[in-house]
Amino acid sequence: MVRWARCCLGVVAMAGLLAATPRHAVFVKAQWQAGQLRIEGFYDDDLPAVGAKVIVQDSQGQTVAEGTTNDQGVWRLAWTREGTFTVRLDAGDGHRAHTTITIPRSASGTAGASAAAPFNPTSAEAERVTDEQQSRTELTASRWPRAVLGVALIAVLAVATRQVLRHSRSTSPPASPAGQP
Repeated sequence: MVRWARCCLGVVAMAGLLAATPRHAVFVKAQWQAGQLRIEGFYDDDLPAVGAKVIVQDSQGQTVAEGTTNDQGVWRLAWTREGTFTVRLDAGDGHRAHTTITIPRSASGTAGASAAAPFNPTSAEAERVTDEQQSRTELTASRWPRAVLGVALIAVLAVATRQVLRHSRSTSPPASPAGQP
């Protein structure tokens, strides 16, 4: 009985540790403004995804652009196409992410401003289109509360298991000496 309970406690503890351990995830954000598409890749610890491969696909799944992120995890390209596009980021070692961005037709009949216009994210008059994901700040928020909760859950389960083991020992009948019925 004791061996079985210890085994169960070990399994529960390992499951709790795995649930509490923050995973290293990668995210991708896409933004279009003033004739440029800006792709940004970053990890959940807010570090840039340097050298990540980026693929932009149209709504038919055809690759329409490919590139690599720079030292800040950003890849920019001139972009005047309208429509819905899927942006895929591959940072290696299984770190992959994707997002979708829809670039509408502007009043001038083309998607946004001239491709020669500089990318200026502070320009109030330029139309800006961003993907539908959470902001970078929200995506990279601290995971410490989840880790602390996981460790607390493990501690509670360990105390409960110990109490069950103590109770089972105190209520079990005493062993009879060898040779006596």
